[in-house]
Amino acid sequence: DGKFCDLKYILSESLINTLEKNEFIKMTSIQKMSIPLFFKPNDIFLKSMTGSGKTLCYAIPSIEKILNMKEKVKITRDMGIFVLVLSPTRELAIQINNLFCILTKPYPYIVASCITGGEKKKSEKNRLKKGISILTCTPGRLLDHLENTKSLKLTFLKMVILDEADKIIYLGTQDKIKLIYDMIRKIKQEEFSKVHKKKKKEENEVLDHINDTNMSDMNNISNDHSNDYEQFILDKFQMIFISATLNHAMKTLANYCLTNNTMWIEKEKKNGINGGNKNDETKQKSNDMISCMNRENSPLNIHNNDDNDDNDDNDENNGDNNNNNDDNNNNNDDNNNKNNDDDNNNTYELPEQLKQYCILIDMKQKFICLIYMLLDCIEKKKKPVVFLSNHHSVEYLQILLKNIYWPTDVNKKNIEVNKKLNEKITPVLEREDEKLLRKHLEQNILNNNYYNNNYNVGNISYKNINLEEIQNEDELNDEPGNLYNINADKHKRIYLFNNVNIYILHGNLSKEDRLGNFMDFSKTNNSILLCTDIISRGIHFDSLSVVIQYDPPQILEEYIHKVGRTARLNKQGSAYLFLLKSQKQFLNILKNKNIQLKIILGNTIINHFKKFCIPNFLKS
Repeated sequence: DGKFCDLKYILSESLINTLEKNEFIKMTSIQKMSIPLFFKPNDIFLKSMTGSGKTLCYAIPSIEKILNMKEKVKITRDMGIFVLVLSPTRELAIQINNLFCILTKPYPYIVASCITGGEKKKSEKNRLKKGISILTCTPGRLLDHLENTKSLKLTFLKMVILDEADKIIYLGTQDKIKLIYDMIRKIKQEEFSKVHKKKKKEENEVLDHINDTNMSDMNNISNDHSNDYEQFILDKFQMIFISATLNHAMKTLANYCLTNNTMWIEKEKKNGINGGNKNDETKQKSNDMISCMNRENSPLNIHNNDDNDDNDDNDENNGDNNNNNDDNNNNNDDNNNKNNDDDNNNTYELPEQLKQYCILIDMKQKFICLIYMLLDCIEKKKKPVVFLSNHHSVEYLQILLKNIYWPTDVNKKNIEVNKKLNEKITPVLEREDEKLLRKHLEQNILNNNYYNNNYNVGNISYKNINLEEIQNEDELNDEPGNLYNINADKHKRIYLFNNVNIYILHGNLSKEDRLGNFMDFSKTNNSILLCTDIISRGIHFDSLSVVIQYDPPQILEEYIHKVGRTARLNKQGSAYLFLLKSQKQFLNILKNKNIQLKIILGNTIINHFKKFCIPNFLKS
């Protein structure tokens, strides 16, 4: 779609070199279209599918705008925040901040930092006091500092960016966003008034001491000195929403915050179908387009699809309005219908290179199918992420996967024990081995097997085994002939996920554990990540090729964002959805949104598991 060097008419050479140095060479189509538009003063709503590179769409213009200011005003840390990025989760905030740190490395006067809570508030206040140019934070923590931290300076604020805005809505924090927006506007107005009064006072003091200087010349000098500085303070901050989906609640929040000639930017398909044959896919590619329109003509206009509702309201007003309770109920029903109709009209776009599958199973097949999927990923050197519904399931599955192993002493004619007896082993044995031998000898002595087979029990001397007391011991309660012991021969166990790192992520972990697990999984190759939907929005993994939704999503948007963790930036990826046969109806919901999944039956995976995964010694 183009290269970043093609934007040299709006980007500085040093920033282009920084991008190329960090291997940001080619642009995606949404980046090519949207980046120039960010330099206009309009508020922006950017809607694009997951994995299309939306973060760079605003990160590059953010840095370039600060660089442009440097040409007229000296940039210092005490000028405060220029760019403010709001993220729904800590993990996404950290990832966004890491990108800003990489891109601003050549510019020591541009300081990028992240505040998400989890550390002492005093430490955060000290960082804000020193000065942060680009601040990435979570809504709750920002609101706290807006209310209680005087050193949070927004005088030169240029951009406020709400990344993964649909996640904000999903978490129910839209009221916080409205409050943050109102407080920022109020702070900007107050700080402008203070600076304006201060400048006027300085000018008056200078003019009072002028005796021989021409008044008009002095005015020109004074204005030249202060115009640029004051203009940067006077400029309104640009409000930007970034999202992959759009619903009625999102429209409401956007219409509240996006007030300055809002531009709607979207990469869309006229056909809007994911799936189909190759000819269809070729036709879709030819119809790719970027739409940019004003609010009145964009999907942000709530009234675009409400004409019929307005007519219905007029008809209701002509009827009997005596019962106020009935009127209120009708209005509530109308609002609910608007929300539902609006959501039903939504279309979702996923990357063409994303392969989507549904594993249709019975409950008893579910865990075995997951085991096969994970073993297959490890063998093919792929990194899988497994989404589960809650943190209890995440922690339970981690323990299970770390400790699961192939059975060893399961009634194979007591191979291990007989081998020890036949070889007449005399060294000290493992504690578990002693228990097995005690049980084995007990059964044989009682049945006179040793005497019948010409064995001399007295010649078999095992340390710590007193044959005279064996008949009185009952250390194991196994049935005769079954020597299986879960604690036996630990050193010989074959663990299914030996030398595989299994990481977990969920909201109940401490900040340090979440960040540590997140970074470790990103860096290691032979690893599995088990998580809740905490990383389902915006998080980018360079080498993630498989997403498994072990527990089905509660809403459609969850599915969209979870599968969006793979097949990012034109890379290949696969997504697997586990569904019980009783949950098959969810496929119809996806199909209605032009999302089609290839069905794989659980029996097929079980057969593959038996054929390719089970060790040979268990097949005999």
